[in-house]
Amino acid sequence: MIEEVLSNPALENRPLGEQVSYQLKLFEFDPFWEPRYCVYQGRTRWDDAAGETVWDEEESERFLTLQEAQAKYDLRRADLAGRGFTLSDMEW
Repeated sequence: MIEEVLSNPALENRPLGEQVSYQLKLFEFDPFWEPRYCVYQGRTRWDDAAGETVWDEEESERFLTLQEAQAKYDLRRADLAGRGFTLSDMEW
């Protein structure tokens, strides 16, 4: 339903290993499962040792209504923006 990657413009010129971004998404988990809607947040960063991007700090919550899930999504997005993660891959 909604999925975006948020990055911090202050980190753009730092070495790849020091850059992080967050994925934030709201989706319908399963139309036959309660609670039905899920809000997910995960951090991605470059791992030199692994030679690839790795995910950590993953969190998800489920909600009965789309309105509850949207409110939580908005709160998480505002929290990330407050920490400087304001560039979205959805804004072009």
